[in-house]
Amino acid sequence: LNSLVRKYVTTKSFGLFRKTTNNNTEGVLMLLPKRGTKLYEKQRSSRLKYVALALSEIMKASDTQTNSLFITLTNNPQLSDRLTTWQEQSKRLAEYLRFLKKIFGQTTVFTKGKNGKAVAKTVIRDVKISYVWAIESQNERTHYPHIHIIVTLPEMLSYHKHKDGKYRLNDYVLAGILKEGYYYGKADIEAVGNGYESLAYLFKYVYKAMNINGDENTLQYCIATGRRNWGASRDITQRAKELYEAFSSERDVSLLNGLNNSTVTYEFVGVVALEDIKFVDSIFKQRRGNP
Repeated sequence: LNSLVRKYVTTKSFGLFRKTTNNNTEGVLMLLPKRGTKLYEKQRSSRLKYVALALSEIMKASDTQTNSLFITLTNNPQLSDRLTTWQEQSKRLAEYLRFLKKIFGQTTVFTKGKNGKAVAKTVIRDVKISYVWAIESQNERTHYPHIHIIVTLPEMLSYHKHKDGKYRLNDYVLAGILKEGYYYGKADIEAVGNGYESLAYLFKYVYKAMNINGDENTLQYCIATGRRNWGASRDITQRAKELYEAFSSERDVSLLNGLNNSTVTYEFVGVVALEDIKFVDSIFKQRRGNP
């Protein structure tokens, strides 16, 4: 698997574009940002900082309370083999996120019963939780995936610094329920006291798995199973897009101020393999009398 993924990453792919400048049109070949390459890492990294910024905007914490949790989900290797676990990790994560929404959406309402006495009833509200997650190959021995999640909640939770050096919830019952909610292994629940430290820790794994020379184990299993190595809730990705576009529009205006009134557009035509480029190049060389 390692050699196959490395061959895939190191085999260059080019995109054929139709470039139009004013009324002039020409074909242009551009190197595509294939996953695992430096170009891919560069392009993705430029946008990831806005995902971190979008999440940090809604994270709140004081010395004793926080609205954010740092959760690590670890899989039990006895439940399924390694490849199956990687393939099912997206589904398992989605199940746990639904579980979180259910837990923090629970509320108790009291209604009058037939005998006139108050009757307690549990109601599930549709609450909003925001999150960013990153997947990581657990260690050199097992290569099973585990996931780090930063999740912001609709309420503030009290926490303290535990003797293990981590921030833990004061509500041990709630912490226990959150641990039991992951049926495929273990869930470690930490309170986020310092959002910047938690963000830096999580995004460290996101960046490492973008380049073949970084976290190669995580990258190879993500490519082999067609899975992403990170993700975020829709509100976070939407806000990150807004931040990116706001910055890009300011940058584009400053660039256009130094250009003439020329309009350049690119239209994607298709993917061209390196072997095809070499073949066409050899034909041109033969026509020029340079076989």
